[in-house]
Formats: sequence, structure tokens, C-alpha cells
Amino acid sequence: MRRKAEYFDIYKLLGSMNFHEACRLISDQWKSFLGLLRAAKEGKLEPWQKVRSPGYRKDRDGQRVPIVVVRYDNYRVDLERKVIRLGYWNVSIPFKGKPRRLTRPGAKQGRLIITYDPVKKRWYARVSVEVALESKLNGGLKAGIDLGRERLIAFVTEPVNESGEGVALLYRGGPLKADYFYFERKIAEIDRMLSDPKLEEADRSVLKEVRRRFYERRKRRRGSGFRQQRGALSQDVRGARRERRVHRRLARNRSRQARQGEHELVELPEAEAEVGDDAGEPRDRSLRNTRGQHVEDVRPPRVRG
Repeated sequence: MRRKAEYFDIYKLLGSMNFHEACRLISDQWKSFLGLLRAAKEGKLEPWQKVRSPGYRKDRDGQRVPIVVVRYDNYRVDLERKVIRLGYWNVSIPFKGKPRRLTRPGAKQGRLIITYDPVKKRWYARVSVEVALESKLNGGLKAGIDLGRERLIAFVTEPVNESGEGVALLYRGGPLKADYFYFERKIAEIDRMLSDPKLEEADRSVLKEVRRRFYERRKRRRGSGFRQQRGALSQDVRGARRERRVHRRLARNRSRQARQGEHELVELPEAEAEVGDDAGEPRDRSLRNTRGQHVEDVRPPRVRG
């Protein structure tokens, strides 16, 4: 591809490694598209899932968004100085924030994609990271979860007590729907004004900027709502685990007390002694438990108040 005249300038600008990494990114997108087409023909997709061919990254106005693709071995992230060192261009770009997955042990950095947000007028760097996930099956609490529109999250657990009762939780999706329809009305009003052919170009650019900001605010509100629901669900799951542990501890204590109650000791009357007084032998003063078993040396049962 680099031999074509129209791609020579891009090849020279990105360099050999980054140019071929961009080609691999495009190839991965087309492979994913073909896989979705096969899944749609086999009936594995939902009716509302529409398969679309890959295209240019564009904003809400249809304008192309510039991106920069960097191969995994052509950059370095300095977490102490908070800079990204780009090898081919020999530049250091400072960044804000703290990468969460790059700090994990054994993490391998992958492709770096630098994008531009026209609403915030900022550049963002997205690093793909490969980490090893450890799945520990320790017989913990089992639960089921379902996502919906009216009820955003439906969560139910297995029984946590002896009566067979579990934990069932429902999270409303009304606030998220209200935010969505509010911003949809605002965006529809702006689209109605933009459809006026008599609108001046300056006003048109201002309205487009306001519309982009509405899209961005809706996206942020949706993400914030999901994070809040996720935090609430995590707390409720921890509470259900604690409740289950408490019930198991109480059940073990009751079982232990029941076993101790079976071995309460009683002294036999003289009439049931094995050796009588007539023989001149000492009377058998040993103890027997409630099951009639002979016990020679035992401690008296504890009395619980």
C-alpha cells in the first residue's frame, strides 16, 4: 500500500511501524464486520442489532475526527513523570490522570490510539492493555443479574439463610430515561432551528456547538448513572455475603449446641448399679450418657446462660 502515490505522504508522516499498525487496525475492523455478518445470517443477533460496515470516525456533524495510531513498541508511558514518549517522532507528551491497568503486575501494553474531542477541544490517549485475570472458584455466593429499561438492574441471589430466603434487588432506570429524553428534546429543538434555510452561518455554527455539548453532557450523565448503580450493587452484594456468613455462623453454633445437648451426663440411681452392696464391693459410681454408653472420665457439661 505504501507504494501508491496517495499513501506515500501518510507513510512518511507515520513511519513504517505506525503505518502498518494502522493497516492492522483497519483489517481488524473489517474482520469484525464479516464476523457480524455471518452471525446475522445464522440468526445469532437480536433484531435490533444492525450491522454496519466500518467507516471514518466522525462527530455528530459528520466531520472526520483525526486519530493517531502508534504500535505497542513505538511508545513508552512514564508513570512517574506522567508523559508519553513517542519513539518515531521523538517527542514527549504530558498527560493527566492515572492509568489503572498499566500498573498491574504482568500488564502488557498494546496499541496506542490518540483521538481528538471537538466538544472538549482536548486530545485523549487510549492504550490497550493485556492483563491476566485470576478467577477463584471458592464456593462463594451465587447470583443472577438482568439488565432492562424500566428496571435497570434486577439482581437475585441464592438462599442465604435456613428458611431458603435469598436477596432480591431492583434498581430503577427512570432517572436515566428522564435524562435521555430531556437531552433528546433539547437536541430536537436545535435540529429544528438548524433546518431553517434563512439561518445565518454564524448562528448555525453556534447551534452546532451547543448541540455537540448536549451530546457530551448526555454521555457523561449516562456514564455517571451507570457508575452509581454499579457502586450500589457492589455494596449490596457485600451486604448479602456478610448476611450469609452470619447465618452460616449461627447455624454452626446451633448445630454445635445440639451435639453437646446429646451428650448431657446423668448419674444412675443405686438400684441400677452393676455391682450390689451385698457382695461387699464398692458401688459403681461411673456415669452414663443419655444414649446409655459407658463414660469413665468426662467433664461436666457447660451451662450456658
